[in-house]
Amino acid sequence: MKPSTQLSLAIASLLATSACDEHAPVDAELEAVESLAEKEAIEPLTNGQEPLLFTLTCDLDEQAAVGGLHYPNTTCAAAIASAETTLSSWHYRNACNQQVGSDISSPATDATVTNCYVNRSGSAVVSVGLCCEPPPGPSCDADEQASVGGLYYPGWTCADAIANAEASLNSWHYRNACNQQVGSDIGSPVDEAFVTSCTIDGGNAVVSVDLCCEPPTTVSGIPDGTRKMCMQAGTAAQMLAECEAGAQTNVDFYTSGFWTTQDYITHWGDPCPVGTSIVPNSQFYVAGSCNPLPNVGAGCSGPGSFNYEFQAGVLCQ
Repeated sequence: MKPSTQLSLAIASLLATSACDEHAPVDAELEAVESLAEKEAIEPLTNGQEPLLFTLTCDLDEQAAVGGLHYPNTTCAAAIASAETTLSSWHYRNACNQQVGSDISSPATDATVTNCYVNRSGSAVVSVGLCCEPPPGPSCDADEQASVGGLYYPGWTCADAIANAEASLNSWHYRNACNQQVGSDIGSPVDEAFVTSCTIDGGNAVVSVDLCCEPPTTVSGIPDGTRKMCMQAGTAAQMLAECEAGAQTNVDFYTSGFWTTQDYITHWGDPCPVGTSIVPNSQFYVAGSCNPLPNVGAGCSGPGSFNYEFQAGVLCQ
């Protein structure tokens, strides 16, 4: 993981944040907004001290920053020790909620002080980089997510409906949504259900749910035919390597979308079993399918050259 360059910009914009609530009461307005004269009189912790070096171990989209946290009548060393261990601080939870979307009740998962100085009033003032809990919601990749809404719970409260909806992983509605939107097997329960909304309509609780689905079950489809390419004259190893490189170039045309699924069917036919279809952009080189055909097109590119064949398969679901 790399530290975010945006983190420093965020820290600079937050240096006027209010005082930290884990310490002795102070005049919040006085501590949060210092006079220009006082700011000009601020001195670093020690003359010539190297800037604090820091890294955050979380992904960029889970990072937040908070600055201007005052620790009255203490040293930077003590303030840093406290700031980096008080993960449930309201300031941290609020920053994570505002900047990442974390639940306001979730502590930060890591805190690293990025700057500290002692002002004229004797307060250590720190800025902190944070690793935050991911926002509430499905924990799976986007290509394994589905959603379903309008699920009625007659006579239920929202609290009871939410609890039931998030526990009923084998629900037909969920399995059907995953089958239609992700391609999951209709018989596979979902991995996770997260209620995104609940309303009361005529005495009924009506919920919407985001789902983590089982990945689609895929099988390999290998075509009957092969494609032939003329190899320049060379050793057997050189010609095999040239064939494999050319085969991968052909595959890349499919997986990049330059050639479409219909182009693949035109070139190779449809090798998928009945009842399944080609997964878009799933083409692959069939390992070991590059073979010499010395009696087919010998000399196609001058003396010593001849054709090789190869296959490109697909995934079916």
